[in-house]
Amino acid sequence: MYKTGDLAKWLPDGKILFTGRNDDQIKIRGYRIELAEIEHALIQIPGIAQACVLVRERQTSSGSSKYLAGYYVLNQDNLPDNASLSEQLRETLPDYMVPQMLVRMDSFPLTNNAKLDKKAFPDPEPDTREDDYTAPQNEVQDSICSIWQEVLGITRVGITDDFFRIGGNSILAIQASHRMSTALGYEVKVADIFKSKNIEALSKALPELMVDEENIEKEF
Repeated sequence: MYKTGDLAKWLPDGKILFTGRNDDQIKIRGYRIELAEIEHALIQIPGIAQACVLVRERQTSSGSSKYLAGYYVLNQDNLPDNASLSEQLRETLPDYMVPQMLVRMDSFPLTNNAKLDKKAFPDPEPDTREDDYTAPQNEVQDSICSIWQEVLGITRVGITDDFFRIGGNSILAIQASHRMSTALGYEVKVADIFKSKNIEALSKALPELMVDEENIEKEF
């Protein structure tokens, strides 16, 4: 018999009811992920004393969306910011295993039995600090900001915010590209979001994309 790690029970009618797993393996966007492997990668970064990775959900324009949130406690103060931490994690983990949100904590919540109280961990906030916020400078940027806010399910997006560091993923990028194409009047590809990452860079690339579209039309 092959042990899958799934927990289940027989029902009176002979069917099997899945009730969970006996490990920390989860599935997000088609990928099976071991949360402990991500936690290990976090702890390997100098300055991080403790790490915990949880699956969170948020409401987006298309409904509920699951994502990974990484929580950490420091043993020193001179640690790089969350953006740098994400880059370090990408050196050892595939993109789909890098937490979309990183949360620094002074200490982890514990139960009465001194175990991690995972239900008491706070919901992450998008990594957009007040001093880093850059407002849209024109109508196109303002339109894209509104679209990203709706797709990502957050209240504010600045033009320098990285789509993937404020909760975006490949599935949400598809939705964003479709909405931008409709609003802006021409095709914005998912690859454009991956390449530009933020609204400032994407809006600057739009004229070039429009020229490319015109050249294609002339060729035909």
